[in-house]
Amino acid sequence: MKCQTCLKKNDFGCRFCKFCGSPLDILVCKRCNFTNYLHDRFCGGCGLDLQKGSIDKKDDVALSPEEKAAQMKYSLKDIMFDIVVDMEKERESKSRKLDKIDQETIKKLFKKKAKK
Repeated sequence: MKCQTCLKKNDFGCRFCKFCGSPLDILVCKRCNFTNYLHDRFCGGCGLDLQKGSIDKKDDVALSPEEKAAQMKYSLKDIMFDIVVDMEKERESKSRKLDKIDQETIKKLFKKKAKK
């Protein structure tokens, strides 16, 4: 997967660039620099069709550098928050599975000891 920030290639499945640390599951809008997920069809900042891949002159909207920076900073913060929340949910799910396995193992051990 190619990093949208530094344009270097990373291994398939990586969530962050090994060279610059940027999230790899994002796509920056060519019109407004809003950060979107790769699976998004339209830009969350300006509505540009992200699958079209190009900007028509009529679609081009001039944003000040401050507006671009504010949009990018805010959206990256949101994406990082979503990633952390997803990681926390995954950790809780794995913890519940391990607890269930541990409880089942303990029950089996007690049953074996009780039979002896």
